[in-house]
Amino acid sequence: MVAFANLLDGLEQHSKRFKRPVARITHDRQSKFKKTLELWHQMFSTASPEPVRWAGETHVFQKVVGSEFEVNEDSTSAGIQIADIVLWLYHQIHKARSLPAGCSEILGYVLANGWESDFSFEGVERHYIEKYGPTLATPLTEEQEKWARQMLEQAEANRLRSIEQYTRDRLPPFMRSGQPIGQNT
Repeated sequence: MVAFANLLDGLEQHSKRFKRPVARITHDRQSKFKKTLELWHQMFSTASPEPVRWAGETHVFQKVVGSEFEVNEDSTSAGIQIADIVLWLYHQIHKARSLPAGCSEILGYVLANGWESDFSFEGVERHYIEKYGPTLATPLTEEQEKWARQMLEQAEANRLRSIEQYTRDRLPPFMRSGQPIGQNT
């Protein structure tokens, strides 16, 4: 599921880069996950375009708007076969195995023109350290500490209001209508 969310994010980034909408996503048939993948595609493609601001970051969950999602056998889709080849080549490189003749050029093209998201433990740690390492290694200024305390106080106030609201309506925050995402109380 993490891979699928990353896949949609990568497709969205390429869509923006090439200024072209994603028309169709064809995924390799996996009977165990078909309904879940369809549901996730539907959730992301119809999510609110409003940004969610949380912990000093901004995220937009809407991705691949207007695209169709289909699941096919790899034998009926050249795109799936190409993806399988590239994944196999990528796997060979990460296992420090040599590639067959001509395959380095294929993988080089993909790596130069594609998007890689390594969500292994090591990849997530590397990304986290790159993004937050300097901040974590530097002492907070008084102003930053004050801002952080205000954020924590606001988050706690929002949490308590949400609990109070839940006792009245028995609805989790994301099901309450008329409230912007990330601003549920």
